Amino acid sequence: EKRRVSVAIELLSEPAILFLDEPTTGQDSSTAVMLCKALKKIAKDGTTVVMSIHQPRIDIFEMMTQIVFMTREGRVAYCGPTAGLSDYITTYLRKDGIENGLAIPQPGASSNPADELLDIMNVLTPQLLVDRFKDSKTYKIQTSVLDVLSSLYDDSNKELDDALMTRLVHQRGKYRAGWLEQLAHLSFRALRNTLRNPFPFFLHGVTAVVAATMIGFVFKNIHSKDEETEGTQDRFGIMFFLVLYLSLLALTSLPIWREEQQLFIAERASGIYGTSAYVLSSMIFDVVPYRILPPLAFTLISYPLIDLNSASGHQIFFFLVLVACNLALSGLCMLIGVLTASNASANAAGSLAMLTSLLFCGYLLNKAQTPDSFSFLTLWSPGNYAYEALVYNEFDGLNGLYITSTIADSKVTAGPFTGQEIAHCFGFLNEQYYDLFVLLVFGGAYFFLVLVAMKVFVKEQR
Repeated sequence: EKRRVSVAIELLSEPAILFLDEPTTGQDSSTAVMLCKALKKIAKDGTTVVMSIHQPRIDIFEMMTQIVFMTREGRVAYCGPTAGLSDYITTYLRKDGIENGLAIPQPGASSNPADELLDIMNVLTPQLLVDRFKDSKTYKIQTSVLDVLSSLYDDSNKELDDALMTRLVHQRGKYRAGWLEQLAHLSFRALRNTLRNPFPFFLHGVTAVVAATMIGFVFKNIHSKDEETEGTQDRFGIMFFLVLYLSLLALTSLPIWREEQQLFIAERASGIYGTSAYVLSSMIFDVVPYRILPPLAFTLISYPLIDLNSASGHQIFFFLVLVACNLALSGLCMLIGVLTASNASANAAGSLAMLTSLLFCGYLLNKAQTPDSFSFLTLWSPGNYAYEALVYNEFDGLNGLYITSTIADSKVTAGPFTGQEIAHCFGFLNEQYYDLFVLLVFGGAYFFLVLVAMKVFVKEQR
């Protein structure tokens, strides 16, 4: 199957020359004939097919126009038209062998010239085979053709007729589908693979729904806690949980390119499609099911159950921030997966990147207390922008929030405070739209860098 698929991949680009290394090996006889018939057809359409083969059966042998036999020393024992092999054997080899007293195998009633010559090559010395071929008429014809072809590249020969060059040298570029056609076919293949193996999609969906339902019931009706510190504390915890969940989910993007890397390298090397079409189609079928579905579950299930900020537009903005955060984090993990040498190193680097993003998001470490030497990590952290946007989107417009503290038997209550005052106290500013913009820029930049990395670093071995 792999051999036939490999041949089919090469045929997609309609190459001018097709080199095949033992394409019939491992195939049953009928399949080998079918494959050779397909190769014969494309040869008639203008593709030069060069293939190595061991002991071809008679019907496969007769499909060939030119054939080369090599001695065990790698020298040419015969090079010429297939139809002339029988006469060559009779004229130069069988008669010569008999005269020298060698036991030349006798051909059967319906002999295969290829098998006959191979049998003869087992009893004649390689040097004798080479000498007899050089003495043949076939050798003289072949060398004269080579001399003419060589003269085409001789700058001193200006008298060669252009019509002769056109007849002898047929130049044709490989067929290459348009970019949109490449994208369409690759997208269809990705969709078909998703439908054939729906379990990952199903698992992501079920996990997102379960997580959204669980957090929804755990923090249900959060406004009932507004007169206690728990109301404020729970809101910060909810938003951190969402960023944490998306960070862990983004780690599933690490092996996306590695799983099909060898297939991509082989197909791109054959000129079937370009890097941009492949990367975009893969992103489409990663983004749609895996990067939008979890935010959608949290928006439709968790948001109303918890009774988060019900002001106009806040729920939609909540969804957009989650999607942008998921895209930025998954784009970063995709880039790490391309640049690392193995799944183990990708997992280590990806985990470190996610942990760093979470550490400087503003929940574990107060933003105002971040050391100056680490402030650049805050600017880099996608979690920082996502968490600030989610927190401010939730606290914006809230009123009647209290902070309480119980020491021994005494309870101290401070408030009421507005949501903006609480957010500012922890270093979160009214920059949620700027944060969303930065997340989108991060996502676009990481995806672009993935494309560049696939072009520059993921290459076939020459």
